[in-house]
Amino acid sequence: HYVKGMEDAPHIQNDYFDVSPYKTHHMTENDLIQMASNLRQQLKAYDVLHVQHEFALYGHDSFRRIIEAGKKAGKKVVVTLHISPSMHGASKRPRLKGLGPRSFVLYLREMRHHRNFLYNTIEPLGWADVVLVHNQPTMDSLKRFGVRPERIKKIPHPVQLYDKPPVSTRLAKALHKQDGDIIYCTVGFIHRYKGVMEAI
Repeated sequence: HYVKGMEDAPHIQNDYFDVSPYKTHHMTENDLIQMASNLRQQLKAYDVLHVQHEFALYGHDSFRRIIEAGKKAGKKVVVTLHISPSMHGASKRPRLKGLGPRSFVLYLREMRHHRNFLYNTIEPLGWADVVLVHNQPTMDSLKRFGVRPERIKKIPHPVQLYDKPPVSTRLAKALHKQDGDIIYCTVGFIHRYKGVMEAI
């Protein structure tokens, strides 16, 4: 709604860049270098780079490269963070769980993932001029990771409330619902880690 409300403003130009974050999963090192270089060039005509962040979107170190491109271009960088950093599997510093060889290998592997998480996600979030979050736990998590509090702004996702929700069988009919079927509605992408099966 916010972008829609600005689209006819004569002093605002809103464009999307060529590379989808999903494509970064399949990029080589040279592709990523070229992507960041192209973005830096495209940014010359703009004042602000806005980046949507969700962990599954970005492959390799592409989120870091994108934020870095914005900063190197001398632009303001705004990141909308949709998931708390504390929810990432590598967010907690690992602990050695035993003294055997397998424990050491596991510890070293988990430590590598943790360092990659800090390098590829937390550091770039710290470079952003503004990080937009949707709830207090995400805000608190960013502060714990060292993102400067004055750069974090909370914009709650609006949820429309209905005293009497409308009743409809349209979806059930369109989906040919049978006895025992469950129709589950969610907003956003469906991923295994989002607890869809637990919700069902």
